[in-house]
Amino acid sequence: MANPPITIQFHELSIEQALHRLFENYDVFFFYTRGNGKSVRLASVWVYPQGQGKKFAPTSPPIAEHANEMPQNTTDADPVKRASAIANLVEQQGSGATEIVQNALTDPDERIRIHALDAALRAQIDLPPDTIIDLAQNDASAKIRSIALVALFKRSEDGLIKSADMLETLVTAQKDNDPEVSELATQLMKSLEESLTEPSEQESQEFQNN
Repeated sequence: MANPPITIQFHELSIEQALHRLFENYDVFFFYTRGNGKSVRLASVWVYPQGQGKKFAPTSPPIAEHANEMPQNTTDADPVKRASAIANLVEQQGSGATEIVQNALTDPDERIRIHALDAALRAQIDLPPDTIIDLAQNDASAKIRSIALVALFKRSEDGLIKSADMLETLVTAQKDNDPEVSELATQLMKSLEESLTEPSEQESQEFQNN
């Protein structure tokens, strides 16, 4: 957030109340810590433009300080350092690191792709469905294909991916050369077919009323 100069006075307000009033037109995250005496104190405040806070993942002060000490070099020659940098950026920036994640998902090193995909899913970054489908069908790593299949299935349960697209992806995955991936696809297919044949709650109520 920019630092516009302001002059303001509050009387008989706690620091939290004053901050709430000061930033009432912004998205604000308050971070509290509990001391040894179990007393709670305000440790940090994150302020974002209104409507933009959901795009970021606030990081507690110790983590943020550690992150600032180490350069977040996502192109380091050392795969371990690249993976760590990507994971840190995703934790700090949330969906703001989407482009970094998408680039990492094409990294030639399997470990980088696994770390990037796992971090993105844990941070609930909204990766394009086509990206996840491509990983499920074409990535050279069987582990990544499995992770992508499960991620797609969860999205289909949430209605974020069409059932037809999910079915097509699972049909392809059932022919996967890796037996664990093909078996996973078969299990997910059964679950999907069961969910598609189960009557909705509304249909069940209508049937009972009739």
